[in-house]
Amino acid sequence: METDKKEIKKFYGAFAGDKYLTEIRRFGLRYDEMIETIVDLLSITSPKEILDIGCGIGNIEELIFEKLPNSKITCIELSSEMASVSKERLIKFQNKVNIICQDILNFESKQKFDVIFSNLVIHNLSIAKKKELLKKIRTWLKPNGIFIWGEFMDWKDKEIDKHFMDYRKKVILESGADKKIVEDILVKEEKDPRLTVIETIDLLRKVGFKNPEVLWVYSFLAVFRARKMNGK
Repeated sequence: METDKKEIKKFYGAFAGDKYLTEIRRFGLRYDEMIETIVDLLSITSPKEILDIGCGIGNIEELIFEKLPNSKITCIELSSEMASVSKERLIKFQNKVNIICQDILNFESKQKFDVIFSNLVIHNLSIAKKKELLKKIRTWLKPNGIFIWGEFMDWKDKEIDKHFMDYRKKVILESGADKKIVEDILVKEEKDPRLTVIETIDLLRKVGFKNPEVLWVYSFLAVFRARKMNGK
């Protein structure tokens, strides 16, 4: 079941600011390792034009500019609160970054990008809307362009899925997280139509990406990389 768009905006808006990093590190467990992997994979081809789907507070952009100071990044963010924090955070890069507060499903671009990435965002969409967005992403890439996708995963074996989630909840609560916040987030996640690793790779293939691979996995998190082949 897909989470309502208004609910998503309200949910993420409530976490705008430093609170976001505190909570995402609690709930993501290895969040920093995950985003470092994304930035490392992103930097392989030294891209000049980058699109970030769901930039949040702009913390990943800071890491990208450390590695790729000459790159330019277009950021799409649904939450106006998050977009505002991101603009303030990235003000010193204002000539290199364009932050757009918009629903990614309504975003259109004539510009083509060397790399497009998204982290912990697309799980909010239904399977049909995931497919719709992935098709658009492919058209926004330059020939031979790269898509990097970090996401929450599902596991077909529900015993394994429950084990990972129970462990995660235990670690989150032991870290000092507010019980109400924990329950709110876990209730929301129950609505999210998560995919398995295999389903994610199959979906990327179905919309036309070549050689999709999972390059990092930890428990319920994974990072994928896929390519738009030259001229296709």
